[in-house]
Amino acid sequence: PGGGERGGTRPALVSRSLTHRDYPPELRRRWPDGGRVLVIFSVQLNGRATDCSVFRSSGDPAIDAETCRLVERRLRFRPAQDENGVPFVERYGYAQAPVDPRFDP
Repeated sequence: PGGGERGGTRPALVSRSLTHRDYPPELRRRWPDGGRVLVIFSVQLNGRATDCSVFRSSGDPAIDAETCRLVERRLRFRPAQDENGVPFVERYGYAQAPVDPRFDP
């Protein structure tokens, strides 16, 4: 099944996005300039993200791994639904922009 192709819906983020506060201070300081990380994962029927993998690296493997961990732990979604309103599991992409170390507490 496909979300938008036949009248269904794609997953939709219902929690807040990740922010600089979600990352440990050490990773915030190490974040490369322009180092956006793109991850893909499955949105389950309960709205949780699973099976996260890095599609495009930030340039730092520790930041990439922490992003996947945080996505699976903190983000929540409304699952995809087919044209009849029946939810189904679907892959989803999420991009995390560089965090600003100036916001360190």
